Amino acid sequence: GIAVSYDRFRDRIMFPIRDLQGRTIAFGGRIIDKGEPKYINTAESKLFKKREQLFAIDKAKAAITSNGTAVVVEGYTDTIALHMVGFNNTVATLGTALTAQHLKLLTRFAQRVIYLFDGDEAGKRAADKASELIGALITPEAGPRRVDLFVAVLPQGDDPADFCAKRGQGALQEVFDSAQPLLRFALDRKLGRWDLSVPEQR
Repeated sequence: GIAVSYDRFRDRIMFPIRDLQGRTIAFGGRIIDKGEPKYINTAESKLFKKREQLFAIDKAKAAITSNGTAVVVEGYTDTIALHMVGFNNTVATLGTALTAQHLKLLTRFAQRVIYLFDGDEAGKRAADKASELIGALITPEAGPRRVDLFVAVLPQGDDPADFCAKRGQGALQEVFDSAQPLLRFALDRKLGRWDLSVPEQR
């Protein structure tokens, strides 16, 4: 079995983390009130390595296979909120950024991955950091299959769960439809810091 410390997860909502076969291999806890860190997980073990596992992959793999697209968010509650409005192809990272190992797992089911970020500054910084995955896409760890990686950023101040509650499925689909390829997103963000009408900056 998996030993769970009560003190470690005090005042947190608990979420089981399951592998592809639906077997519980760890737990995650989200703080109920304010506090840091927002999420914590079971300690890593031979069974559980957070850089390789994705929350809800067991529930999402059929939908991902069916439509060829996986949506990746950064929280358990965001994943659940998206599933509730019909985006059953949604998974979440477990306190890490998306890794080459995650991509290797997703390419078993998906041809396209949309990495969805919050509309606040922290979300935008995380989206900028996602550009580091450009190199990961061509490393051996990513596996022999290739996946098209896109980035979508929600409007200012919204996280996926809030956006779903306020705007619904149709508005979220519009966000997904406007997702940009990762390379283009990264270039636009870099170039956006300069005034290209000025020769020196160009």
